[in-house]
Amino acid sequence: MLGLTDEYTVPLYSQAEAARIIGEPANTVRNWARGYAYRTTEGPKTALSLITVAAQPFSQLSVPFVGLAEAYVIAAFKKAGVPMQRIRPAVEAIRTEMAPRKPF
Repeated sequence: MLGLTDEYTVPLYSQAEAARIIGEPANTVRNWARGYAYRTTEGPKTALSLITVAAQPFSQLSVPFVGLAEAYVIAAFKKAGVPMQRIRPAVEAIRTEMAPRKPF
């Protein structure tokens, strides 16, 4: 029997399927899932992943339901005109705030 966490983190979609479902280009969802490196005038930077993915070495399925939901919300903000420069720090802040805390 799957635990509540497992039900949301079992990979159900490929990154391409997730992209089609939320109406974003496959490359965009791939970047949200894997992160990417880019150059700036201050030097190279790395953008971390924005959505939850599961490591499945021999499977095309890597995006669980929770990752699809995260991608959908990011796409909705983006379509509403919120720039990625604001979305990325917000995702990082949520991750930091919602991270499991160690017991006393």
